[in-house]
Order: sequence, then structure tokens, then C-alpha cells
Amino acid sequence: MAGPPWSQRNDTRQPADGESDLKRNWKYIQHYLQLVETADHAGIPQGQALQEVLKEDIRIPGSVDEAVYALDLLIEEGLIRAQALAEGKGQVLTSLSWAGHDLLDRLRG
Repeated sequence: MAGPPWSQRNDTRQPADGESDLKRNWKYIQHYLQLVETADHAGIPQGQALQEVLKEDIRIPGSVDEAVYALDLLIEEGLIRAQALAEGKGQVLTSLSWAGHDLLDRLRG
């Protein structure tokens, strides 16, 4: 059995119709997982997490798109739990799922 899509360490996935062909950036993925793991019970606002992840890479072309894509994948795959803020003002990243903890352990290993 192949396992979940995030468990396979290739750098790209086939984009669905209308989806970009951005690559998964494992550095950004690990950084998001670590930020959420160490956040307090109130979570971490999505914008703050994006700033932290991009701290050193903000001037690299395409880095913002890759960082946003990495977070979208983590939420979409259920590795990071997020709660919408009122009035459409983004999300708060609240916790890691069991699978999110497992992935972070593997990335550290």
C-alpha cells in the first residue's frame, strides 16, 4: 500500500485542473509544522506564520507563492488544523493532527 500522498518524498504532485504546478517546499512545510507545534493554545495567525516561514526568503522570486502553497497543502491534507477568523480575516493555525506530528517527526529524523 502506497500510503497518504504527503508520505511520499517526491518534490511535485500532479496539479488538478486549474491548479498551479508549484513544487512542495519541504523547508517551508517543516517550518510551518514546527511553528504550530510550539504555538500556545490560542494558535498562530496565518499571516504571522507566513512571515516567520519567509523571514530569510522574502526576496526570492516565487517564495511567497511556494510558502502559501505549502500551507494550503498542509491544511487541505489535514496535517494542520485551522480555524477561520471572523469577517474573512484569514485563519488561525491551531494544532497539528496525529498525521501532522508523524510527518514532522519524519522530517526531523
